[in-house]
Order: sequence, then C-alpha cells, then structure tokens
Amino acid sequence: MTESLYLHLSSNRETGGGFQYELNALEVALHLASQGVPLRVGYEDSTWEDFIPNGIAKIHVPRPAWVNILFKSATLVRTPLWLMRFLFRMLHPANQVISPLPSVGKFFPSQESQLVYLVQGPTVGVIHDLMHRYERSFSEAGSTIRRWYRDRHFRLLAVAAKGVCVDSLLGQRQLVESYGVPPSKVDVLPFAVPSYALEEPHDDFDSRYSLPTKFLFYPAALLPHKNHECLFRAMARLVPELPDIYLVLVGGRGNAQSYLQHLAVELGISDRVQYLGYVPYRDLAGFFRRARAFVMPSFFGPTNIPPLEAMYHGCPALVSNSYGMPEQCGDAAIAFDPKDPDALSKAIARIWTDDDLVRDMVAKGRVRSALYSAVRFTETCASILEQRLGLEHEPPHPLKEAAEDVPPHS
Repeated sequence: MTESLYLHLSSNRETGGGFQYELNALEVALHLASQGVPLRVGYEDSTWEDFIPNGIAKIHVPRPAWVNILFKSATLVRTPLWLMRFLFRMLHPANQVISPLPSVGKFFPSQESQLVYLVQGPTVGVIHDLMHRYERSFSEAGSTIRRWYRDRHFRLLAVAAKGVCVDSLLGQRQLVESYGVPPSKVDVLPFAVPSYALEEPHDDFDSRYSLPTKFLFYPAALLPHKNHECLFRAMARLVPELPDIYLVLVGGRGNAQSYLQHLAVELGISDRVQYLGYVPYRDLAGFFRRARAFVMPSFFGPTNIPPLEAMYHGCPALVSNSYGMPEQCGDAAIAFDPKDPDALSKAIARIWTDDDLVRDMVAKGRVRSALYSAVRFTETCASILEQRLGLEHEPPHPLKEAAEDVPPHS
C-alpha cells in the first residue's frame, strides 16, 4: 500500500483542454486529501500557484528547455528505458523532487509528460487520443518525426504505468490494439463538463458580440481535421430554402483559414459566416445559450469536450459519427457522416425548422450532460487512483455511492 499521493501538473493556460483536464485532476487530488490521503503537488508553470490551496504541500519543478530536448530526442531514437531512467536520475531537475518519494503513488494527468515512465514507484498516466495513428493524412496529426516520437512515448507510457486513463471504450480498444496493452490495465475516465462552462458570460456579452438572432455555432480552431469545409458546403445547400441561416465560428486561426475564406466566397456564403477568433472561455456559455444548435463535423476523437458544453447549456448538438462521438453523446445528439455535406444539411434543416425536436434535444442533452459532471469525474478518477495506487485513507466520501452508476463510456 502506498502512503500518499503525488500529483504533477505540467501544463499552462495556453494548452487549453490539457490545462482544464489538469484542473480536474487537481480537484480529484484535493478530494482525496480531504479524505485523509497525504498529498504533494508538483507544478512546472507558475500559473498553478493561484490554483493550489494553502495548506497543500507544493513545490515548483523546473523543466529547462534543454531537458525537454534531451529526453524527447532520447525517446525518438528509441533509447532503452533503463538508460533513460539513468539519465533522468543524473540530469533531470525533477529527480530531486520526485525520486525521493518511492513509496508514493504518482499521478501524471498530461499525456505529454515523460515523467510517468521515468520516475520510480507506481504511476498512473493518461492518453487522450491516438489520432497520430488513425488520422495520419492530416498535417496537424504530426510530421513523420512527431508521429514516431508519439508512438514511442505512448508505448513507454502504456507499458511502464500501473494504469492508464482513456476517455472512452473506443479509446481503450485503440490503446490495446496499438500497443498490446492488457485491457485490464486501461481505465475509462470520460471527460467532464469543464469548470469554465459553469461561469456566467461577461455582463456586456450582447454588446460585445453582434450576433444574428438565430445561428449555428462551432467553436474550433481553423484546422483541416475540424472539417469546417463540410459545414460550409452544407450551409451553401441550405441557403435557398433557409434564407435566414447563419453560422458563428470562434477559435484560433489555423492553416485552413485562407482556404476557408476563399471557399466561403466561392460558395456564396461569406455574408452568412461570422468568425470571431478567440473569445474568453467564460463567454462560451453565452454562445451556446443563444445558438439554435451546436455543430461539430470534426474527424478527430475518440471524444471531445465541446458537445458536453453544448448539452450542459441546453444547446441541441449535431456531431459527426466519427470514433467515440456516438458513444459519448448517445441519443442526445444528432449524428451525421462528416464526409457527407448532404447528410449534414438535412440534419441542420431538421433542427432549424422543428421546434419540437429542439425541445426534445435540449431535454435529452441536459440529462446526458449530467453523466459528465465534475463530481462524477472526481469520484471516478479518485476510485481509479485508489485501486491502481493502493491509497490508504479514511472511509469514502458519501458522494462515492452516487458515482458508482457512472457508465463505462464517454
């Protein structure tokens, strides 16, 4: 049995979903600490100093750029794990912080962290997706060198960790078939509705954004795998029969931006597409609440966080049937083939014109989103850490009972 828990936080605000996931992991660790599990928290970015409460043992763990380059290069050239661990003990600043804790169970909630297989003692890691293997045609899935690195990195992570958390049953199957990991070693931990979704948008939301009265909403960076093209082509098909249709986009600029701008002009819908770029996280609630529907034609998975936000806020969701999206959304979303603009246009036409369908989807979405609450994430993750790391603590929290019915899918 291990005596305490070490949580390592390696992201920063710019990592977006990764930062949010580590925020959830911190809540899990604090929950276990409230039950009597001794907790230490290591963090790489000073941002975390604002989130780790006073009274929790915390320490800054530096990661110089040269360390990152050295160990990624060692991974890429398939350096034996025993030698990488030797280099870690000799050279990595984190060694002085983490290695003296051999009896401590360690949780690394970033899939990018190499520490999960470099440190001593039992560890739990996460792998969110393997799209570098399943969607290689997209440049954002990584260059050939990046794919080689990720394959080696994930294989080491999956083999060395005591347990690996994935987002869905499909994520579990992909990990097993990709690296031969025993299914019993992989825990399904569905994503949760992010904490920022619970915040109210800024008071001046309506004056800040001049939105159409009725619109579709898609928050995603302008990258090819996000598949805005299918949405644009579906929109173009609908304009003759739905002259009041509009689309609002938010998200970062990507390498598909120029192409999408020209495509909108070519299709004659440039005056019906409003692109707002980055918006504050807390303002996303305002868009979801005002949109007629959320549309996500992405090719990547297995699952994604935006559908959870849409369902939580009562926004009907239209999602691609790629990978684990049907598993995540069930009958609370309308699924479509992301390669078929006609299928998407028919789905949009239904949700645009049928108020009864909208009410039905809103009701189903709110029920479904309850399966992905922060409380359920915390209780499910805490249970995983207890079992994998053998944590000793006081009797479980009363909420434990409510978490036992969490479905084993995302």
